[in-house]
Amino acid sequence: MSTARTVLLFAVGLLLSILVFPVAFYVSAAVGYLLGVVALAVGVWLAIKRAGRTLPLVLGIVLIVLAAISIGVTASIHATVYSVSKAIEETMKTKYVSGAIGQAVVVGNWEVTVLNVREARYLKSDDSYFAAREGEKAVIVTLRIRNTGGETRSASEILSFTLVTSANKSYEDVTLLSFKPLLSWDVTDEVRAGAVAVSELRMSASLAPGTYIEGDVLFAVPQNETPQRLHFKVGVVGPTEVSITLVR
Repeated sequence: MSTARTVLLFAVGLLLSILVFPVAFYVSAAVGYLLGVVALAVGVWLAIKRAGRTLPLVLGIVLIVLAAISIGVTASIHATVYSVSKAIEETMKTKYVSGAIGQAVVVGNWEVTVLNVREARYLKSDDSYFAAREGEKAVIVTLRIRNTGGETRSASEILSFTLVTSANKSYEDVTLLSFKPLLSWDVTDEVRAGAVAVSELRMSASLAPGTYIEGDVLFAVPQNETPQRLHFKVGVVGPTEVSITLVR
């Protein structure tokens, strides 16, 4: 084998070795590894066909080592990327937990309990009164949220409250401002007698370890529907979907 041919084959093999990683990641893994195998084969061929000469043997061994390193590093990175992607996928996956009214549901560092469910035509907050819109009623779900972790956390980690009714319809939570405010002369004895006192849950509150808050989550639903389940999420990344049965 001539020196020129030896050097040319070595250059081709070296180029193939260099291309293993980028081709495997940006074009095709199979093609990338194939390039590495071809480079390895060229190195073996140079070493075997050296015809007693030193140069082909040295270049063949160098090429074999380089090709093996290129294949090994690419395979190692591939395995790492796969493991990391699977770990991220598992972390991002939504988990599901169910419970019932009066039962404390523990998710991560939070303990959430539905204490009560009430329905009303009129609501009272401090000295203000509100009425549900025509054909609707208010559903008041009272919650207790406790921080069971070891550091101060924001209750805003609990989000997306959704009420499912007997009509199998979903309703998002609303604020008191979604109901009709009553002027002083609209507040009759009937209104006062039927009004349910509410205290909206402060989801922006920060809770120290071991402490809790209580408050109401409000929904406006048609009068002919009854609350069946409360759904909410805990956490933003890899959230846990919680379903609480409201029918005793």
